[in-house]
Amino acid sequence: MTSARRGIEFASAVQKAPAAVLAEARARFTEIAEGLTFIPNGSAFWDSMRVSSLRLRVSGWSFLYRIDGPALSVDEVRAP
Repeated sequence: MTSARRGIEFASAVQKAPAAVLAEARARFTEIAEGLTFIPNGSAFWDSMRVSSLRLRVSGWSFLYRIDGPALSVDEVRAP
């Protein structure tokens, strides 16, 4: 059985990124969330995600995120 579609939650801190960078990040996070639906619930991937932080880089900006239950949570953004 594959996993359910995940919502994307953005912390208010991500607003400090330029609008174009944030728009690109949102588009990429949407693709990531859609791709996660194809990973089976019983996969070891999910065990790893529960204890890992991830990073998406867009035009030098770093968006730190995690998989938190049913959500993909973007917690922090760092300038280049």
